[in-house]
Amino acid sequence: MNFQMRRLLSGLLAGVLAVFPCLAVRAAEGETVLSVGKPYTLSYDSPIENAYPKKAYTPENALTDGVRASSASPADAAFLHLYRGTAVTVTIDLESVCAVSSVEVDSLRANGGVQCPRYVKVAVSEDGESFGTVGTLDDPDSVAGVGALLVEQKVELEKPYRARYVRVTFSSDVHTYIDEITVSGTADASGAESASADEPFADRGFAGQIDGVGNIVLMYTSGKYTEEQLLPYLLYVDTKGEVTDTMFSSMLFLPNTHDFKTEAGWDEYIDELLGVSDTTNLAALDRLVGEHSAELGGETRYPVFLSVPYLAFGSYSLGGISPNTLENRTQLLKTYIDRIVGGFEDANFSHLELKGLYWHEEIVQYTMTSDEEAFVMAFNDYAHEKDLKTIWIPYYCSPGFDRAVELGFDCATLQSGYAFSGSEETGDPLPGTVEDSAAQAKKYGLGMEFELDIGKTDFRERYYKYVHTGYKTGCMDGHMMMLYQGVTGILSCSKAAASSDQRQVYDMTYRYVKGTFAALAPTVAQNQCVVGAVGERTSGRLDVTDEDSLRGDLKTVELDIPEGLPFMVEGDGFYLLNGSNASPGTFEVRFSVTDGYNVSELSTVKVVVYDPESVGKLALDGEVTVYTRLDASAETVAIPAGDATAVQLEDGWVYLSSDASGKEVFGFVQVDESTAKDLPKALCDFAGIKSGGFPWAIVGVIAGCVAVAGCVAVVLLRKRKKS
Repeated sequence: MNFQMRRLLSGLLAGVLAVFPCLAVRAAEGETVLSVGKPYTLSYDSPIENAYPKKAYTPENALTDGVRASSASPADAAFLHLYRGTAVTVTIDLESVCAVSSVEVDSLRANGGVQCPRYVKVAVSEDGESFGTVGTLDDPDSVAGVGALLVEQKVELEKPYRARYVRVTFSSDVHTYIDEITVSGTADASGAESASADEPFADRGFAGQIDGVGNIVLMYTSGKYTEEQLLPYLLYVDTKGEVTDTMFSSMLFLPNTHDFKTEAGWDEYIDELLGVSDTTNLAALDRLVGEHSAELGGETRYPVFLSVPYLAFGSYSLGGISPNTLENRTQLLKTYIDRIVGGFEDANFSHLELKGLYWHEEIVQYTMTSDEEAFVMAFNDYAHEKDLKTIWIPYYCSPGFDRAVELGFDCATLQSGYAFSGSEETGDPLPGTVEDSAAQAKKYGLGMEFELDIGKTDFRERYYKYVHTGYKTGCMDGHMMMLYQGVTGILSCSKAAASSDQRQVYDMTYRYVKGTFAALAPTVAQNQCVVGAVGERTSGRLDVTDEDSLRGDLKTVELDIPEGLPFMVEGDGFYLLNGSNASPGTFEVRFSVTDGYNVSELSTVKVVVYDPESVGKLALDGEVTVYTRLDASAETVAIPAGDATAVQLEDGWVYLSSDASGKEVFGFVQVDESTAKDLPKALCDFAGIKSGGFPWAIVGVIAGCVAVAGCVAVVLLRKRKKS
């Protein structure tokens, strides 16, 4: 059913209900449906416009049109399809204050990630500004159930509440299909109560460090890292290959293969993790830390985190136990935690400390069982019994990421996915995904995960987005960052050429983990001037710098070019003056430069277009030092003796250009009384300043001084004779 038909049917049904309230459906006796045909707004807790641009929400009216699904299928046109967003909030305007007694959300549970809400929350307001929560429904059983089903979730309020606005919030984990939201009650609100206003939600702030550990790099055990490979992760290695500082404060070792539904899979993982048989991974790291103990501050043990793979619910057997109940899964979980921790202890590493354990599953598997949160909490509880910290890395909009603190993790970081390509269904993530993810991490008490994929052509620009966002939002300042780098991304970057994108990533990461990263704004030098002739094309480069960006990253903004001036300038300073379409005159071009994050101050460049038939042609009899800008403190270049073109500018400045040396050299010199004595006569004559020849002025001064001295001598002599 298309949008226009829904609007028509909604209007007709609203009219019928207004005239014949007894026909209202799904309302208790004595009540009526208040929501049919009423307008509403819809918003996501986690914005999806950047992360999943093809799934961005388009306003519609399907949720209050009175049209219900007739089949448990996503193909039923009555359903509104919503995608992720963590939670969706629908605020219905009843258009007058009513007495609300219940709210029902009708949705779909099916295959392929189609999930009904795990919870429904209802808040009401009389003015649209102050809302109070009046009812909540938790329904984990419906989410974890099997088979396609039309799900009706009704929140019965304890008493009728006065409300013009009804705010309904429900989880949206992947694909959420809703066909109707029904608000029931009576139009007469005289016997209803006003709801108490909720306290405003306060962001928890970014997750803090764990015992001084503020940055953790992910190391996949399949990499079988040697000491040499681990070195640039443990210590900062400069472009000469010399160790100059420490690097990551901890490493997380985790698998990316193995079948964890078999005993053999667990054995392979633990053996690979420890690396004792071939001196790789933990065994190699232990030796490396010992060899560099001095650079690491003495006898301190280096902290590591180890992954605990997920035990999926099922009928398979591990050691004679099937993980088909919460009790069995918890028993198996403890067994394998004991094996991982015991293996680490038995290896008797001299220089490593087992700081904590990592929950390997990136989501809370709510569809697997209704006990998933209890299972995750059992992991945290058992790790804490062993005096170990727990960490987690869910992804943006993943089910349950917003519950990381409640689930008991000591620290979790949120991955945005911006480093990678999106799917055909959702579209490639946009740069704003990183800011959206950081905002949600800060809201729910997580840190940031940085992601690096050096296989992408624009990996440096994408990675810079993470680093800059961490810096800008304050996550860098004492909070947790974890880094996904594939298997050897950072290693490759550390070995790359000094000027390469990869090496920039390594150095950028080093500055971030040390808290010294700073995003510098571009600078455009002041007092710059471009001079060109009518009928000629003049190009060059203005003085634009940015210490932490590539020239290709720089763009002009706020560009203001006078009408009729054929001039262009790019962010890196390159300019082109097309004199073939220009008239003589002096113009001002204004612009700023951005690196994509920071913007320079607004700059003004003077553009002078001259008629080559009317300019001076000078024969310089000596070299002239000129400035690169209209600024006596700017850098200088030398105009050689010989023929030169001169253009008179303002305030005594002269533009000189020469190609006597075979290469065009140009610049600016200020000609006045104080500088004339050091400049060629031809230049001074051009500027109207006397120079060259015998210095008669100086002779006159000397003569005057001699005359005064003679007079003084005569006076003194006469006095002496009289005495």
